[in-house]
Amino acid sequence: MPLSQTLHDRAGTVFPLIATVLALGAAKVIDPYLAYVATSWIIFGLLGLSLDVVWGRGGFLSLTQTAFYGLGGYFGSLVAVNLSEATGHSVLWSLPAGALFGAVIAAGLGWIIFYARMGPLQSTILSYTFTLLLWSVSQSFKLTVGSAVIGGDNGMSNIPGYVLGFGKGAEALGPDAGLMFVILVASAAYFATRHLMKGTFGTIIDSIRLDGQKTELLGYDVRRYQVLNFAWSGGLAGLAGALFAGWANYLNPSIFSVQEALLVPIYVLVGGLGTLAGPFVGALLIGGLSFWLGGGAVGGQTTLILGIVLILLVLFLKNGVLGGLDQLRRSTLPDPNAAARGAGAVSINATELEQILTGAEAQAGPAKPLKTEKLFKRFGGVIPVN
Repeated sequence: MPLSQTLHDRAGTVFPLIATVLALGAAKVIDPYLAYVATSWIIFGLLGLSLDVVWGRGGFLSLTQTAFYGLGGYFGSLVAVNLSEATGHSVLWSLPAGALFGAVIAAGLGWIIFYARMGPLQSTILSYTFTLLLWSVSQSFKLTVGSAVIGGDNGMSNIPGYVLGFGKGAEALGPDAGLMFVILVASAAYFATRHLMKGTFGTIIDSIRLDGQKTELLGYDVRRYQVLNFAWSGGLAGLAGALFAGWANYLNPSIFSVQEALLVPIYVLVGGLGTLAGPFVGALLIGGLSFWLGGGAVGGQTTLILGIVLILLVLFLKNGVLGGLDQLRRSTLPDPNAAARGAGAVSINATELEQILTGAEAQAGPAKPLKTEKLFKRFGGVIPVN
């Protein structure tokens, strides 16, 4: 493996680990109100990660991540409200339920999008339409399930916080401990996603983004991998939604709104598209800057200043903050191919090569012809090779 690639892989593991440790340490000493607000930034970073998986790595700009986010939050809260009353430990119910529901809905929508072989523009429009439809329906949707009540425009209240203890007397975590818990969950989700994308699955997803047709000609079922990748992203978004519900103790239809849907790509672009860690950087930068400007630092011009900063970041950092740092790192490293380019033509000693081949034949015997029988490749009902 080239030196630059090795360093890049190590950086994707070492720096997030260091950032996690530093964040956990900071959570113990910062102001409780700031800890409470910063918790939402980590959740938004996790939501951005769900988009980076399907857009930065898969090449599909999905505008429906907030739909999976909201559905995961609502469904996880329904389960938690009804079951945590008896058992405590609300996150034991809400987080798995939210992640699973988000993944299932994403898999269903992904099956429609990818197996219909829509173009990139049509797929993005359909994903956006799904989010708008969900936002419209949620305005008047009312449902009572046990102790949980979804009140349409009034939303859903009395959602339990982050309760880790068992029993009716278990209490929710405070702001500092809640921030630490969310950091740990988001970190686990990041490293699980990174492990997935470093393996064979991630290589195939990258190949589909670069050239889907060639990937299919190599024998991979492209649509199946796209659906699985979309389902993983939906699971991450649903997990983020369940965390948000426990943080806010309340949900309403605004979680499906257009503004929310369009914020997620901004997190990804600012942090670095395709970097996986970038969405967390983008969410922290945008959240931290908004928090500082909202404190009166610019005399009520928060939106204007924030907009100018975001435009400058996108214009001058083509691949976000992490992409810019990676470019800087590459410029300081020696070129690994410089020696090879200056080495001249490769010379081969024909006599020595002949001796090697003769020795190999004497040891292994003469080469035998290969024979195959009943070899074929099937794609559904189509058999291109038989």
